[in-house]
Amino acid sequence: MSETTRAESGEYVSDILEWTLPDEFTDDVSAAAFERSVDEGWGDGLPVIAPTRQRVRRMLDAADLSAEDVVAVLPPRNGVATAEKIAANAVMAGCRPQDMPAVVAAVEAVAIPEYELYGTNTTTNPCAPLLIVNGPARARLGLNTSWGMFGPCFRPNATIGRALNLTLINIAGRVPGEISKGTYKMPGAFTLCAAEWEEESPWEPLHVSRGFAATDCVATTLSVAGTTNIVDSDSHTGMDLAYTLAHTMSIYGTNSWIFYGQGESALMLSPPHAHLLAESFDTRRELQEFFHETCRIPLQHFPEFRIERMRRRGLHVIDERGVWISNRPDQFMVFVAGGPGGYHSCFLPGFGDSYATSRPF
Repeated sequence: MSETTRAESGEYVSDILEWTLPDEFTDDVSAAAFERSVDEGWGDGLPVIAPTRQRVRRMLDAADLSAEDVVAVLPPRNGVATAEKIAANAVMAGCRPQDMPAVVAAVEAVAIPEYELYGTNTTTNPCAPLLIVNGPARARLGLNTSWGMFGPCFRPNATIGRALNLTLINIAGRVPGEISKGTYKMPGAFTLCAAEWEEESPWEPLHVSRGFAATDCVATTLSVAGTTNIVDSDSHTGMDLAYTLAHTMSIYGTNSWIFYGQGESALMLSPPHAHLLAESFDTRRELQEFFHETCRIPLQHFPEFRIERMRRRGLHVIDERGVWISNRPDQFMVFVAGGPGGYHSCFLPGFGDSYATSRPF
């Protein structure tokens, strides 16, 4: 029977119900753990796996950590993120033991001062951590680098990113209304985990550009405020495409660009876009320099009071072409991922003065 026919017939529904709801599991420990996570405020509103001592111990063993090892201190609550507490959040998120080193590295990365965890956890901005994994761990953990990478159906991407976010809720204190003042937040606050498709990148992998060896496994984090799709199926040269990308990223109202002129934002290039760009830009750095020189917001897009305020603050470069959205090329973090079909890339605007941070694992 074809998938379409099965879906139309409802056979999938009956199969799933028969498989997931046998009588002996109607009151299992996971259901109880979910209810308690809601009652105690330990979760994110989605079902969790019960963090039993045995499961937590398997996580710790996989990362070669002791329960009391201090991984980081996480503001604004300044909660002490011990290995045991991180492991408990990883279990609740649905991680496997082999995922634990990546989770620990991600927690270490957001704790680096340049990430600005205090601000990102307390701001009214809807930002959440983007996590990018590089190196051999991508294959070892089965991380998706291709179609639907940010969407459902891929356990490692979903659960590793979720473990980081649960840790920020339960240890850093990113509780909506109490500490986190995100006006509406965004789905990335559940999980937003990418793995760079290094084999499809025409340039060196992201982590190599950040000073690591190609054989290193690295977690890179950046606070981002959403995802903006960029479609271009008409450009025939890399330069034409680069203009599409540059003008799309020059958005009036984006936190990093308009209010601070600082921080980093991310551009995730699909393989077709990356290969086309490589015909005009030999290196990632050349592309970043193009964006730095090209990305402008025209002066007529601003009310006069805002132009004057930006001039007084002195954080932006303003000339006859408009307001520069960056102060240096490396404020554009470029990496390659996503499906090889179609002609879509993704702009992830950053938050304020938050910069990308990386930790090996």
